Amino acid sequence: MSESFQQFKQNTNRWVPDKNKIKFFLVFVLISASFWLLTRFSNVYTSQLQFAYNYTNLPTGVIINQSSIAPVNLWVRATGFQLLWYNLWGKTLELDMQNVELDATDGRLALIPLRNDLERQLFENAEITRIQPSTFMFSFDRLTEKKIPVRLNDAVAFQTGYQYRNTPKLTPDSVVVFGASDALQELEYLSTNVFQKKKVKNDIDENIDLVVPTSIDQLSHYAVRIQASVDKYTELTYELPISVNNLPDSTTIKLFPQKISLRVLVPVNQIDSISNANFEFMVDFAESLSAQKKSLDVTLKKRPDFTKTIRWEPQQVEYLIRK
Repeated sequence: MSESFQQFKQNTNRWVPDKNKIKFFLVFVLISASFWLLTRFSNVYTSQLQFAYNYTNLPTGVIINQSSIAPVNLWVRATGFQLLWYNLWGKTLELDMQNVELDATDGRLALIPLRNDLERQLFENAEITRIQPSTFMFSFDRLTEKKIPVRLNDAVAFQTGYQYRNTPKLTPDSVVVFGASDALQELEYLSTNVFQKKKVKNDIDENIDLVVPTSIDQLSHYAVRIQASVDKYTELTYELPISVNNLPDSTTIKLFPQKISLRVLVPVNQIDSISNANFEFMVDFAESLSAQKKSLDVTLKKRPDFTKTIRWEPQQVEYLIRK
């Protein structure tokens, strides 16, 4: 019984290939299939494709109604690998709307003049042979617009002794926003991103983005330019007389004290051009008559524009009237 089985096994093994032969055969098939696929997909074919689009240079305040757009079919001539990529993963193309034609609610854009621009966004050597339809048609809505100011969110830390010479200038200082009317009604201003710098000692000239609320669909500007002059300052002190305004000719007044002590920050490069003659302080005699006050407020009447952080003492003075 066992001898018959052994003989049957030997006869069977003659017709069944061993494992190494099977592996070799499978490798051969795989290599052959790879070369076939490489050859086939390296060839050039023409295929009908549809792409997603982003819209550039769309007129401000116009929102395209996506549900109104009919598919745009492009016949693309490219390699099989490139066409396979587009079919599996797709691609978003930029559609330049600069030459769009608009009426009350509908728009249209000729696509044939944009063929070269669309081709440049595809894989190299890909060619668009046909576009259907030749005109991109859509309906649109116009948004409500409102002009609002821009506020700088300033977090600048200066190097010791340095300050802004004047208030930073924003260009533009206001922007036009577009959105639903109820959303715009509550919007009073737009803020910039935090303008944060440390140890500043030089003039500033930079662009900074705006913070765009979710209720806003479009902006006339998404960034503004900030310009500011920065100077090094030093503190000067002066003893200055106080003048009296609205004093009748027949009346003499004596102030207590008659001078104020002034402390002021001045740019270092302006020190030689400034003196106590550049400042003037006053009290208003009419104030004593109308309110019958025993003391008068000391106010600053004149100072150079480039001075900063002016402090003076006293803020009020007593007086004695002599007729």
